[in-house]
Amino acid sequence: MSQLEIHNPQLLKIASVTLYDVSGKLITKRTLSSNERKQTINTKRCSSGMYIVEIKLEDNQVLNKKVILSGR
Repeated sequence: MSQLEIHNPQLLKIASVTLYDVSGKLITKRTLSSNERKQTINTKRCSSGMYIVEIKLEDNQVLNKKVILSGR
């Protein structure tokens, strides 16, 4: 599958999810107002490699995670 799944078991209120490549280039940004258990981001157009996912919560906390997208 060509998507990134973000699991939210604590039902945190997510304001936005942003995907950057390792050079800091913005790949995609989704603005949300959600506390769903799972969010997905389409990565069909992304090359294999390392990316940074930035999750911004409604209380302005920011979580950053490195992810590796590999062959389709």
